[in-house]
Amino acid sequence: MARKQPDLVRILTTDHPARPYYLAGGALLAIGVLRTRVSGLILLAAGVALLQKATESATPATDLSALD
Repeated sequence: MARKQPDLVRILTTDHPARPYYLAGGALLAIGVLRTRVSGLILLAAGVALLQKATESATPATDLSALD
């Protein structure tokens, strides 16, 4: 059975388009967790947004309706 989505290790060790988003999102999440002020919440939100962008760019496009 073929895998439809690459695993995180493969994304982080190759030149995958989602790699910068995962690295930046993970770093912002780590810094946001360590901070206890409002800026920590902002960093957490930015980290989550970057991880969502990474997930979108890591999944293959299946909606071909935009090409019509």
